[in-house]
Amino acid sequence: MKLWERVVEARLRAEVNICEQQYGFMPRKSTTDAVFALRMLMEKYREDHNEYHCVFLDLEKVFERVPRGVWSGREVC
Repeated sequence: MKLWERVVEARLRAEVNICEQQYGFMPRKSTTDAVFALRMLMEKYREDHNEYHCVFLDLEKVFERVPRGVWSGREVC
């Protein structure tokens, strides 16, 4: 099963374009890299005494809140 998973993943990655800013669940990228980049940006703005606004979105359970009776915008009986 692991071998099949790798084959499918390789085929999908070859066909799907993923944004360069995607850090989670990407090979050779870690969310700690994103946190480091954000920290450097925050320090730069702080040195220049500029305002910096940042928003964090927790999307961990966002898909668990989709109504179960709805599929592609249509109700399922």
